[in-house]
Amino acid sequence: MDKEGFDLVSGLLDEQLSGIGVYLPDTSHVDRGRRLVELVQLLRTGLHDEHARIVEAFPGAEPAEQNALGRKLARLLQQSRVLHMLRPYVQEVVRRDIPVGLWQVIDNLISALLPHRADAVIHFDDDHNMYATLDLATAVAGTLTALGRSYDDAVHPVVFFLPGSDPTNALLMPILAHEVGHPAVEASNLGSETLKRIPDVAKLNQLLDECLKAASTPSTGQWQLQLAQWMDELLCDALATVLTGPSMLFAAATFLPAPELGSLRTHPFPADRIGFIVELLDLLGWTPTLQSRLPLTLNWCRSLHQPEGPDPRERFLRGAVQLIKPAIFEVARAHTTYVFKPEDFTTLVDPITELIESGIPSAQVPGYELTPWAITLAAWLLQFQLRGDAPKTMAAAVADSEFNLLVHKSIEMAGIAKLWAQTP
Repeated sequence: MDKEGFDLVSGLLDEQLSGIGVYLPDTSHVDRGRRLVELVQLLRTGLHDEHARIVEAFPGAEPAEQNALGRKLARLLQQSRVLHMLRPYVQEVVRRDIPVGLWQVIDNLISALLPHRADAVIHFDDDHNMYATLDLATAVAGTLTALGRSYDDAVHPVVFFLPGSDPTNALLMPILAHEVGHPAVEASNLGSETLKRIPDVAKLNQLLDECLKAASTPSTGQWQLQLAQWMDELLCDALATVLTGPSMLFAAATFLPAPELGSLRTHPFPADRIGFIVELLDLLGWTPTLQSRLPLTLNWCRSLHQPEGPDPRERFLRGAVQLIKPAIFEVARAHTTYVFKPEDFTTLVDPITELIESGIPSAQVPGYELTPWAITLAAWLLQFQLRGDAPKTMAAAVADSEFNLLVHKSIEMAGIAKLWAQTP
């Protein structure tokens, strides 16, 4: 690279580093988002220092070394583009229009599922009707390593993506619980923990051997990777079900949606996931509550089934899930710091329901602390009571924006009531 090209790339890199500085907010008086700003500053400093080293070495270097330094500078410019990826989330740190109820739900999820907590940043995604999470420290770890830096804070900045068109849909919040499960699975290595608890590994290996022999183009590594992906998704379903109870069943049946035919990719088939959630709810003791209030919808969920296709890989994956799911259930119940139990809900459902049905946010039930999940489940059950015991009620409930805002306000006010009770 000649000097003119070197100076051009150097100028572009200067622009990248100075541009992100304009958007870095002052977090000296706030906690939310502080780790994200610190992560950006760490990246910026690493890029700046490496840039300065290359620029200093270039003039006195031999032509061959100058070419090598030019290539390093070009790679550094590519690495600096990670700052462009982070910029939209940095801008979210100073937002003051995030509904309080959303923060309370997310704080609850972090407390229940993430052992090292997280510094949450909420991002309303206008391009996708999707819930998701992104651990930013993990996402940029490769760039940091290349710069000789590391992010050493145990608390990571995590982006929580919510659908921009309907971010406060209270009845769908269990889907966000599933998404928080992904960083929980990674942080606590729950996949490995699950494999250790498989009741009969010999049967699993035997199934793999049989299906590989039946396949025309067997690929052990690919099949094992796909099983790991399915296992992670089911772990997240299980964590969300343990934490939110039957609300996860209703939210998943609506959001997937349950009747959709699945394809042999990174996620288990929707019908299989619904059956998996129903089985876990049985183990957690929720069946009497559901059977007494919505037997038709429950039976419909139980009846969902996707016929097995001819691909031996599908036979292996679905058969392996049956062998592994007891271990998944066990790990999920052991990992969450809060298990939503039917006996804890029984005394709360009627007073919560009465308030919501009257159009009053259900902020308090004397003598009890209301969690977001008790309020959400009471709201779901009220929808079945008002609209009828049928699967179509789930779609109508999710689409009722006025009702969801009332439920969301109930969660918000319950959180405020809890803070008041804790104030000396």
